[in-house]
Amino acid sequence: MSNDFPVGYCATDPRGNNECHGDMFAARQVNGQQGCRGGDSGGPVFALNSDYSQVIARGIINGCNGGNGGDYMNFQDFYSILTTEDIVL
Repeated sequence: MSNDFPVGYCATDPRGNNECHGDMFAARQVNGQQGCRGGDSGGPVFALNSDYSQVIARGIINGCNGGNGGDYMNFQDFYSILTTEDIVL
């Protein structure tokens, strides 16, 4: 996957509310496989380190272009989640 930062988008949720999200990462599946599907939101995002010896948790899926082949998704990184003052855990 290739990564870009930061990205944002606006969309209408299932209840008809227009919502905008920003300060996220984008990941694009580059080998022709489907990387995400509708309903994957809230799922984990993992990566491998440079020598493929460790799995690293990167964030949480926020959006996916599942209807267009699932080759592109947005995700919120864990650093931003844990350092945002508005979030109560």
